[in-house]
Amino acid sequence: MATPLKRNPPRRLSPEEEDQICARYVRGETSCELKKAIGVSTSRISFVLKKHAVPARRGSECSMGKLDPATRQSIVRHYQNGFAIDGVAARFGIGIRLVKRLLDKSGILIRTHSEARRKYDINLHFFDSIDTEEKAYWLGFIMADGNVHGDNRFSMFVQARDGGHIRKFLRAIGSNHPLRFINSGTAGQFGVQIICPDLCLGLIRHNVTPRKSLTATPPELRSDLKRHFYRGLVDGDGYLGAIKAQRGSPVIVLAGSKKCCVGFVDFVETIINHRCSIYPQRNIFVAHVSQARHAISVMHALYDDCTIALTRKLEKAHKLCEWKYRMTNSNVRRLRKFSPSQESFIAESHLPRRAIAISVGCCVETVSRIHKRHRNRIPERIQYDQPSINL
Repeated sequence: MATPLKRNPPRRLSPEEEDQICARYVRGETSCELKKAIGVSTSRISFVLKKHAVPARRGSECSMGKLDPATRQSIVRHYQNGFAIDGVAARFGIGIRLVKRLLDKSGILIRTHSEARRKYDINLHFFDSIDTEEKAYWLGFIMADGNVHGDNRFSMFVQARDGGHIRKFLRAIGSNHPLRFINSGTAGQFGVQIICPDLCLGLIRHNVTPRKSLTATPPELRSDLKRHFYRGLVDGDGYLGAIKAQRGSPVIVLAGSKKCCVGFVDFVETIINHRCSIYPQRNIFVAHVSQARHAISVMHALYDDCTIALTRKLEKAHKLCEWKYRMTNSNVRRLRKFSPSQESFIAESHLPRRAIAISVGCCVETVSRIHKRHRNRIPERIQYDQPSINL
């Protein structure tokens, strides 16, 4: 039968040694260090500390006590400069839990998992409130050419010649994301893709939703910001041009959802006091501002004194606003020269205009012009009495 092992009784500590343990522990030494220095177990040290009402420290607090203030400040500064927690821990040779506890004790908000994975800078809350010209414009441009996807991904692509406009957008949101090129169409497209839940949530609050092409709705904005929003909408899905058949008169066309077109027409009506036309085209709608004076007034309202716009459309708007109606030989028919007796016959004749034109060998338009020149009202066709026939 095996005899039980005899354990040596624990060494008695004098009051002076107990006071020494408490003092050294309060100064920052750990239980393991005191164990080696005094020659007692860690449980005996814990008993002495509890006996003298000395609060025990956690393991991370013990390690934190070894870090001098300069090292602590350096750890916090590295984290604020963008280093991950595990990177800071490896750089200073300490544990991840210690870094987290130090940051929490210093009042530093620890980044979320998605924020920690972010490689590029961005203003997450740019679209939370639309209160400036820049925000209203980019909201309108994104409603036309941007997309919010279901996986918290935002994308916006434009023609290759407008790639500089995407750079303006990145500067506005404080981002250093790289531009992407897609070999699509004749010249390709430049754009950007950003995975950011906060940015997408801000856009969704203002009606920029996934698959919005047929359901996009203008958001509620202050009256002084509406022209910037619709300028962005026109820069994205609009057309500024001239109608050749009408001597190059300016025209504005906007294509999009029905609600966007109706909102644009309501905005135009406040400027020109005239209701423009909207008509369907396949599965979208098109709004027209076709009269030259109306189109010029709307261009002035959209593009005058603006700080952000698509460069080529801004230049086109300024050029079209200089348009003036000019009569030229190419668009005005010259009147045929008639003798005074012929002009007098045309002006005083009671025959229908077509009969007069056939008799003198000219067109009906020339007859009308001569009547206007002589300020004579064109008489109605004379109804001759039909002779009665006796059967």
